[in-house]
Amino acid sequence: MVEIVGVGFMKSGKTYYFDPAGMQFDLGDMVIAKTARGPELGRILIANKEIDESELIQEEDIVVTVTHLGYIKRVTADTYRTQRRGGKGVTGLATRENDFVR
Repeated sequence: MVEIVGVGFMKSGKTYYFDPAGMQFDLGDMVIAKTARGPELGRILIANKEIDESELIQEEDIVVTVTHLGYIKRVTADTYRTQRRGGKGVTGLATRENDFVR
């Protein structure tokens, strides 16, 4: 089990989840959280809560490409688009000389 808090930021309107680092928060508390854009002011929307670690992992469809020489590439399935008649497709992988996709 992992403990989290949900924080809402004024600009985005979304709820982001953080590790409370052992501190207890109440609904509505104002917090400063370190984000990718630097420190931001937010409000606690979900008080301390324990969840199962499996809920933190987002499931997504992936495509794994393996070449003859053993190179592996993993991309999300939405990287590729559905082709219609006469479609050229998307180059999924550049290979070296004497290498090919299996």
